[in-house]
Order: sequence, then C-alpha cells, then structure tokens
Amino acid sequence: MKKILKKIIPLLLVLSFMLAGCTTGTTKSSTEESTSNEQVAEQGNKKVFRYAEEAEPTILDPHKSFNPISLDITYAVYEGLTRVYDGEVLPGMAESWDVSEDGLTYTFHLRDAKWSDGEPVTAEDFTYSFERLFNPDTLSDYGNFAVYFEGGEDYWEGKTTDFSTVGVKALDDKTLECKLVVPKKYFLNLMGFGAFHPVRQDYIEKYGESYGSDPEKAVYNGPFILKEWKHEESLLEVKNDDYWDKDNIHLDEVQISIVNNPATRVNMYETDELDFTQLTKTDIPSYEKGSKVNIQPNSSIYWLQYQVNHKDPKKAAFLGNKNFRKALGWAIDRRAIADSVLADGSLPATRLVPATIQGLNKKHAEEYSIGEEYFPTTANIEKANEYLDLALQEIGKKKEEMPTFEILVDDSESARLITEAIQDMFDKNLGVKMEIKAVTSSQKWDEMGNNNFDIMYAGFGPDFNDPVNYLDTWTLDGGYNVMGWENKEYEELVRFINTTNDNQARADAIDKAEKIFLDEVVFNPIFFGTAVYTQKDTVKGLLRDSTGMDINYIYVDIVNE
Repeated sequence: MKKILKKIIPLLLVLSFMLAGCTTGTTKSSTEESTSNEQVAEQGNKKVFRYAEEAEPTILDPHKSFNPISLDITYAVYEGLTRVYDGEVLPGMAESWDVSEDGLTYTFHLRDAKWSDGEPVTAEDFTYSFERLFNPDTLSDYGNFAVYFEGGEDYWEGKTTDFSTVGVKALDDKTLECKLVVPKKYFLNLMGFGAFHPVRQDYIEKYGESYGSDPEKAVYNGPFILKEWKHEESLLEVKNDDYWDKDNIHLDEVQISIVNNPATRVNMYETDELDFTQLTKTDIPSYEKGSKVNIQPNSSIYWLQYQVNHKDPKKAAFLGNKNFRKALGWAIDRRAIADSVLADGSLPATRLVPATIQGLNKKHAEEYSIGEEYFPTTANIEKANEYLDLALQEIGKKKEEMPTFEILVDDSESARLITEAIQDMFDKNLGVKMEIKAVTSSQKWDEMGNNNFDIMYAGFGPDFNDPVNYLDTWTLDGGYNVMGWENKEYEELVRFINTTNDNQARADAIDKAEKIFLDEVVFNPIFFGTAVYTQKDTVKGLLRDSTGMDINYIYVDIVNE
C-alpha cells in the first residue's frame, strides 16, 4: 500500500484519491504561440500531450508496478471498478454499485466494456485479478490489501489456497461482490487504485513474469493503449477507441520522454518539445516573473533508511545500534535542505505522517501533534554527539574505528544534491564518513530488492488519504521494510488499525504506532515534498494529485486559443 516518490526515482514520488491538485495557466509570447501552433500543425489534427519522466518505468503490471512512473502509466492504460478524479469517485468499469447498510458488502455492476483486443471485460477478470494480487506467490507489494476482505488475510498468509473462501465473487459476468471485514470509508477510492486494476488470465499465463514489460505483452482496458516503448528513451500511448468513455478523452497521443537531467527537460520545454515540465530551484526565479510557476504541497515524504540487519559485522554493530542512528538523525539540518538545497516550498520533516493527511475529524497532524521529540528541524550537534558517544560505548569502539558507510541513491541531480548535503553534515557534525553510490533508477530498485545497501535515500507518496498508508509501508511485509525490521507491538497496532471499526481507538492506535516507529529510528525523515512545475497555456485539465496518479493527464485537452 505504498508508492515510491519521483523526487527519488528520481526526485520529483499511487491513486487519484481524496487529495487532488489544481493547475494554473501560463502566458506565452506571440513568437512562442506561433512556434507552438506550427508544431501542432505538423502533427496534423492530432492532439498530443508531451512530457518527460526522470527515469524508466519498471514494469507495467498493475500488481507489480511499484514506482510512481510505472503507476502513472498504468492509470492511463488500465481502469479499475472506479476512477478517482479531482477528489471525486467516478464510475469506472463499474457503472454503478450498491452498498449494504452495515457497509460490509459492495455489489458492483459492470458496464459493457472491452479490452483493447475487443474481448469483453467481465466480473471474472476482476475475481482473477484480486486472486492474483492477494496470492502470496505473486509477491505483490500490495498483497496485504487482502486483510480488508472477508477471508483475505488467511489467503494472503498462505493458510489456505482456496480463494473461494475470500469475500470476492463474480455473481455473473457483469456483477462483482466484495465483502469486507470492517467498513472502509475509502473503499470506493481504493477500487480505483492501480493494484486493483484488472489483468486478463490468458495474457498472464502466456507471458508470465514478463507480462507488462513491453507493449505487446499486455492487454489494456483504460483510456489509452501503450503502443511503443523504447526502453530508456521514450513511450508512446494512443487513445483507446474501445474505451467506454472515449468521447471524453480528448488526447490522441501521449508522448513520454525519458530524460534524467532537469536542465535538459526545461530546455525541451522552452524549445516546445514538451508541454509540461517539473522545475527545480534554479528554474523557479525566471518562471516566477511571468507567473508561470505552479507550487503545490503534496503528501510525499523523503528519508534515509538504515540497514538495521547488516550482513557485515562491522557495519551491523553501528547501523543496528539505535543511538548511532539517533546521532545521525540529530546531525541533519532539515531546514537547510528544505530552504537552501531544494528551495521549492518543501518543508522539514520530523515525523512520518504529513500535515496534509486526514485524521478522524481534522488533519491527523492537528489531532496528534508531534514536535521535535524524535528529530530536530535544525541540526543539534551537541545532542547528536551525545548519542554518538553513547553508541560508541555500547558498541565498544572508538570514533576513529567507525567504518565508512555507503548511501544508495538514484542518479538524478536532485537526489545527488540532497545526499551530498547530508554527507557533508554527517562529516562535519559527527565525523562519520559516507560515500554516495549513485545508480540508475532500475539498478536502485534491484539493489533495494536484494537488500544490498548500508543507507538508502528514498521517499513515498500515499495511495489514499489515510495515515495507515504510511504505517503499512514499514510492517514486516511492507514495501520499504526490506531490512527485516520488526517490532511486535507495531505489527499488532497496524493489524488493529486495519481491522477495527472503532474509529477513535483506531486514531489513537495510529498515533501510538507512529511514535513507536519514530522512536525505533529505522529511518530519518528529511522533508515533505512539493510539486513544482510549469505547463503550456494550450494544456487544459491537467491535474497534479498528491495521492495516486501524480501527473494526471487522462482528461487533458490541447486547446489553441
């Protein structure tokens, strides 16, 4: 139940759910307008939206897509029972649904929709897809959603292999029934999330592990079809003429370039090769003059996480020591990183759940305040060294005997700048030496999956607007907890949060679990992110979502005024 953020993979990171962004137009000179119109003319009458991603998608399998780039594209080429747009739950493959009075049974009525090869989309496609998602052999990072469904936990944990015991059933070709353990106020939002998008059994059986690795190795039911994928270079989506709501899809094509360098992306935007681009602090001043900058706080968080169960005994002695990890946490100047390194509206992070996420009645951070009890906004060098001294005593080593540690990052410029700043803080404030290991996005995923790192710079954006999304990430089966960190009380609390129908007790448990996690110092939070971007005046209807599809172009129109 998590998504890794674009600020890390690379740095600016899963459902267009309850929080949605808005956009503002930009202004252009008459020369720029003329150039843009000429390019549109060259494309004939096609309406084309062009933008650049900072890295290659991993795989376009809804049940295995984990990074935000892959998730954005799956939202465009697949569709679940619902689709969430601008905070509103819209009908998707289901044209309507009924909910029982107790909120436990949802009955979805599917419309007459087609796959991109002309085959009908059926309730059985969804039953198969849920079964595959929850099957422990699939190794999906989202398989633990099974605990929401009647009988789902036993199936996900491998206690039974009989999926008929799970509360997901096709009553007929066009009717799907879902039975929950407890009511979920965000369940309809969840049904639009990428992990619940359907796949076809015949395609999965034909392509196996390579499903979704190339355009021809998948079949689609969303607004667009992936027509071309030049790996590490570009992707091309075209409008799906079999999509049920095709009349409201204005774009004929979506052209996605893979461009790692932010300066190159901005240059492509300025030379009318892109219609939209992310901005960095270097670009903001010049674009602000023409009111062309959109700065939108989102629900992302970025951190360092530690290999608490390191295979190297020398490094394990330090990284497995809580006081050593606390020393590192108190040596980081989060304010300097947010205000000087990023300078894009990002905020220092001293907790796990950001201020944008909904709580019981108000925002969770308003209801359960956490100050600087666990991590400081600005570096506290004196306290950091007190923790380091305690750690050295416990480990039985001298300062000069500390090994050099490696920080794993992707090779984006922004990730490099942030980790270089942290590297310098650790050295100057503690005398702890760090080396930066910058690799491509795909290599970083491999290293993470193989648990091959000392310290990793990472980030997360939620799939839906609820604090549990952040807590789930760090359970023993959580997507980021590759280190095998385990705290039994934390695990029990998260399980309780996911299964109780006592909302007040649930909110209290969320607060308690967050504090346990912060105290364990499995990670050091660094900052809460923002989306900073600009777009052409001709682009209408683009959304930036703080949960879900980050760059939401589904209903974009290109209008030359």
